[in-house]
Amino acid sequence: MRLVGRGKSPKPSELWAFLKVLATKNGEIAIKDPEAKTKYKKQKELLKKWPRFLKKDEVQVYLEKRKKEYQSLLKLISELSLKRQKEIVNLWLDVQDGFTKEGRFLRQLDKVENLLQALEYYNKDKCFPMEPWWVQVKETIDDPLLLEFIEALSQKFYKKKS
Repeated sequence: MRLVGRGKSPKPSELWAFLKVLATKNGEIAIKDPEAKTKYKKQKELLKKWPRFLKKDEVQVYLEKRKKEYQSLLKLISELSLKRQKEIVNLWLDVQDGFTKEGRFLRQLDKVENLLQALEYYNKDKCFPMEPWWVQVKETIDDPLLLEFIEALSQKFYKKKS
């Protein structure tokens, strides 16, 4: 299901409108109409799954995010010497693109940190949808040490085999 339609001026999809309403009501909506209530339950169930973008949309989002991060990094290091700037940019590129074993490890570690944040939310609210975070971890982590750590997290905090 797409979040926006197609064309030059796409309209938000039904899912997007639902997310907006849900956000304004802090996640709880009182529904009196039985048909609307059923539809709401189906939509809430849908939100437990991670919305998947089309590959081209995924690439576009990634490139926009990367450009913003790069611009922010340049702004942060602008007062440093050129030598230090180049060093920091190269280290950042290594983490982003995984040129070295260390860079790939740090990138995967960043995904683990996201999972830890999600577990914090889940431990406060058991209704928090954790499945998307586990899917992301399964798709991006291949370091044996991190996989072992994730399995221990799953067993101790999530009680679901990852």
